[in-house]
Amino acid sequence: VELRCTSCQAGSVAFHVVARRAAPGDDATGETLRALLDASPLTILGLDRQARVTLWNAAAAETFGWSSAQILGQSYPLLPEDERDGFEAVFAELLAGRRPGPLAATRLHRDGSRLALRMHGAPIQRDDGEVLGAVAIYEDRSETERLAAQVRHAEKLESVGRLAGGIAHDFDNLLTVIVGMCDLLAFDHSLGDLAQTRVDEIQRVSESARGLIAQLMTYSRRDPERPKIVDLNDRIRAAASMLDHLIGETVALDVALSEHPLWVQLDPARFDQVLVNLSINARDAMPDGGTLRLSSRVRDDVGDGSRWAEFVIADSGVGIEAEILPHIFDPFFTTKEAGAGTGLGLANVLGVVEQSGGHIDVDSKPGQTRFHVRLPLVSAPPASGEASSERAVLPRGDESILLVEDNVAVRASTARLLGALGYRVATARDGADALTRIRDGLAVDLVLTDLTMPNVDGVELARELRANNPGLPVAFMSGHLEDPELREAIAAGREVFLQKPVSLRALATTTRELLDRRG
Repeated sequence: VELRCTSCQAGSVAFHVVARRAAPGDDATGETLRALLDASPLTILGLDRQARVTLWNAAAAETFGWSSAQILGQSYPLLPEDERDGFEAVFAELLAGRRPGPLAATRLHRDGSRLALRMHGAPIQRDDGEVLGAVAIYEDRSETERLAAQVRHAEKLESVGRLAGGIAHDFDNLLTVIVGMCDLLAFDHSLGDLAQTRVDEIQRVSESARGLIAQLMTYSRRDPERPKIVDLNDRIRAAASMLDHLIGETVALDVALSEHPLWVQLDPARFDQVLVNLSINARDAMPDGGTLRLSSRVRDDVGDGSRWAEFVIADSGVGIEAEILPHIFDPFFTTKEAGAGTGLGLANVLGVVEQSGGHIDVDSKPGQTRFHVRLPLVSAPPASGEASSERAVLPRGDESILLVEDNVAVRASTARLLGALGYRVATARDGADALTRIRDGLAVDLVLTDLTMPNVDGVELARELRANNPGLPVAFMSGHLEDPELREAIAAGREVFLQKPVSLRALATTTRELLDRRG
């Protein structure tokens, strides 16, 4: 089927749909063509040789704001001044009977706004080849460019995530040695009070460093969900100093938390993500400064008889417009400039809150926006004893353990921890070394392996070991997880994972449980 010009009159061009064995006198053809043009989702317009508009379909009216009655016969009104030279060159090509390829173009809406479009042009010719004008089809490029910008931003985030993961991996290895040696010192009952105080301080600072790593991995974290029973107030207090730096000097942070513990079950790292995303949004709503207030309380008036821990984050910013408010949790919805946000922050917040069994609501007006996060209250965890009594009841054993770790310092410190628990420890520098040692006759009761190693990694090592000895327990340890199948298996309880830096208690408990399960 071809679109051909059949006659030309002042100010208008008539078109005819020509197909094999078409009937030239068919009066319905013009109506069919008009219906076809108006049904097209693409903007289609035609110009005569003097660049007067001769064709204007319904999509053109919607795109540019002029009706066909207003624009037919008028000079082409869509050109920004900076596009005029380019248009005249392309129009000359069309009038010469040539078809330029698809071109990016900017055109003007009736209200003066600029539209990013892609143009496909063709000459309008009689059967004898005479060129009467040109026809153009425009595609909207704005959505394509928006999606492309989101892809580019996602790629940047992925690159940052990989960098953060690499830094976290190296830092976790350093912390593993520090935490391990502190645990060994704390395990030594011959230490005096002053020495024990100093060890406790190193352990406290190490825990803070561990928290910083978790915050570094907030946006790129690949670990399985690890819910714990925590005091919501403690979690907010722990994050307050980070949030203070995040919101900047022009925003005051006000923290007013419940006097009583609010025990909830959640993944602490993912809750940090909620705090960070909500705080960033609040900061952006206060470009000239203001106050960010964090508060918490018990809520038992939500109508279902249950009791909730409620966390409220309130800002004194510009507020959220009423027409935007219903969409703020939609994925990719953002009011920020292109490249300034992905539109995923609040969608992630909603996902984390709902995964924790909670709800989130928002109310907003100029000068105040408040997000209410409600999480189910749970029973407090069993009280732990003093550190000295904990050390006295650490589970021990005398079985043989193969430790596979490519970092020399981590391998040495972890071997010392296992030795302090009574185990006989053999070591291997990577998965290939471990397989060689076992093939050479090394008998072990359990394998504790790092995940990321040269030659043979931890997942491949476990696969090889289980193929020959299905009952051999294998536990993985790492700073973060990359393998999606392993993440799923760990979340489902089919695999055992120790998060670096590994404490002496976690090491003692996990190894004993695995060995007892085997027995």
